[in-house]
Amino acid sequence: MEKITVEWGGLIIMEPMAIVWNWLITIFGVVAYFKLRKNTSPPYKNWSLFFLILGISGFFGGLGHGLFYYWGLTGKILPWTTGILSVYFAERGIYAFIPAEKKVWKKRLRLFSLLKMIIMLAGMAFVSFDFSWTKNNSIIGLTLIVGLGGYLLSRKYKELVYFPIGILVLSSAAFVHGFDINIHPWFNRDDFAHLIMLAGMSFFLVALQKFDLKSSQAN
Repeated sequence: MEKITVEWGGLIIMEPMAIVWNWLITIFGVVAYFKLRKNTSPPYKNWSLFFLILGISGFFGGLGHGLFYYWGLTGKILPWTTGILSVYFAERGIYAFIPAEKKVWKKRLRLFSLLKMIIMLAGMAFVSFDFSWTKNNSIIGLTLIVGLGGYLLSRKYKELVYFPIGILVLSSAAFVHGFDINIHPWFNRDDFAHLIMLAGMSFFLVALQKFDLKSSQAN
């Protein structure tokens, strides 16, 4: 499906709906950040940073889409790199739930995530500047670490089961892209995927809020 381009006051804006959906992600990320930042424990510090950086990525992602006519791939630098950085903090947020008696594994996993982030950023900078680095980093970091890790941790903390549920929701975006589901020129497969992304991330927030509520009630 052909991408929509509009002209506003002499300014050529590409994919206006991509701006809308990316900035909705920004609003969601900032709101989630302020909801979580009051809790200063390690899981919440990392997850609040995940949502904040997700919001920053969405803001610049909207600009990168809308002003692609002028900026080209240069406009993708900030959203793609901050996308990788946000996932790093999501991974650390999951590791923070690992019990203290498994601190050796926790250190190893943190090192793995740090090295992975560095490799992905270096690959984007020196091998090929394309979205595959951000996408593959998200597949590893969100699907395997947040999804699988959240499932395993939910055996101890049942509230964390919302993490793998969120990942299942996010995974449906691959179905939308794979079958090229374009409902309308103003709501194409990318817009649909952004809606799914918002829904999936909402489950992450639910998990954290429910866990926080349980912790506060226990105290």
